[in-house]
Amino acid sequence: MLHPGHDTGRVDTGRRRFLDEGNLDLATPLEWTMHGTRCEVA
Repeated sequence: MLHPGHDTGRVDTGRRRFLDEGNLDLATPLEWTMHGTRCEVA
């Protein structure tokens, strides 16, 4: 979704990985790294 004046690039890029892997429902666990920090949603 586009929001004029708001940069959503980091969110869009982070979410893209799960979509590319076919996890369209964002089923947990979700694991990713952003700026060298490991993140997880269990």
